[in-house]
Amino acid sequence: MKATAWSVSQLTKYIKNIFENDWQLTQVWVQGEISNFTRHSSGHMYFSIKDDKSVIRSIMFAGNNRGLQFIPKNGMKVIIKGYVTVFERDGQYQLYAQEMIPDGVGNLYLAFEQLKSKLKQEGLFDELDKKLIPFLPKGIAVITSNTGAAIRDVLTTVKRRNPLIPVYVIPATVQGVNAPGEICQAISLVETKCAHLVDVILLVRGGGSIEELWAFNEEIVARKIHECSIPIVVGVGHETDFTIADFVADLRAPTPTGAAELVSPPLHELNQGIIDRSHRLQDSMHRIINRFHERLAYMQNSKVLTKPELMFTERKTLVDWLTTQMQNAIENKVEKSIHQYQLLNQRLDDLSPLKIMGRGFSIIHKIKTQEQQQEKELVLSVKQVKVNEQVNVTLLDGELQCTVWGIQNGKKK
Repeated sequence: MKATAWSVSQLTKYIKNIFENDWQLTQVWVQGEISNFTRHSSGHMYFSIKDDKSVIRSIMFAGNNRGLQFIPKNGMKVIIKGYVTVFERDGQYQLYAQEMIPDGVGNLYLAFEQLKSKLKQEGLFDELDKKLIPFLPKGIAVITSNTGAAIRDVLTTVKRRNPLIPVYVIPATVQGVNAPGEICQAISLVETKCAHLVDVILLVRGGGSIEELWAFNEEIVARKIHECSIPIVVGVGHETDFTIADFVADLRAPTPTGAAELVSPPLHELNQGIIDRSHRLQDSMHRIINRFHERLAYMQNSKVLTKPELMFTERKTLVDWLTTQMQNAIENKVEKSIHQYQLLNQRLDDLSPLKIMGRGFSIIHKIKTQEQQQEKELVLSVKQVKVNEQVNVTLLDGELQCTVWGIQNGKKK
């Protein structure tokens, strides 16, 4: 049997489907050195990624490379996140880069991305699960180092904006191997001992390297933030620094100062708001009172109070008019009934047998014998009588006793 030959396009398409259905190739991390780097006028980056044994052609589209914090160059060692598929025109497989970082921070970045993906799939970042931050807290708990700049920034900001809000500092190490455990203990302490005093927690620290901020990327810290019954605002590092704690928190602030600003509405603005609402309330009351005054003035000038007799006159006129209308309606109804009665009486009179006899007609009854109890039988046909039988003929003015002498059928005389 002769085997069926594939076209080059069919074979290439088949191989491409194998690549795209392999889950290990749909999201892959690759470590290597950049070579043959070119940036097209469209913004796309074309290059190869290689090690001492192999080379893979790669591309990073403009939409993916806009967020890069560095400029890739030939000879630079990087770690790339992307997917592998086949470029059908050339029949070559390529790495399509979606993210790229210098190799120097590769291990930490990989750990960060893996934990971020895991917690996101579990729903720890869902917006619907985030707790509302109180507009005007009854108290603020601040978890941070009691010797760093972050605590000074928070206390200064809250005091400047709203000195009436009490601040409770819960010291904790925010850097190093002990930091994750101390942060979790501090959150538990606020929940168990300070819940009646505070209704929001600030978890803050100043800027630093990725290693110095790593305590806020630990899984136990992320889960503790998510489980906390009190809303938590995280303000770690600078505006460009993102940690796992930022994604899990109920609200993220770019800096410790920003976190303090989010939970301390300015006192002068609150006072001004009270004044503005007081003015609006007074304006509303004045409008209501003015409407009642206008209504009272209208009622005072109404005819009911100024000319009550006029009201009775108008009502009497209305009653008189209604009475006249009712009488007219009754008279019309009676006249109509009398006229209808007269018509019916005339029709009844026209149909009276006496009226018919007045025009020359008569009624004939057949006289029965004594044995038949002298009942009268109305004669409607000549077939009902016989010759020599007696009949009673009723006329308008009396009756005739007659004997039948002859019978003639039909209308012939």
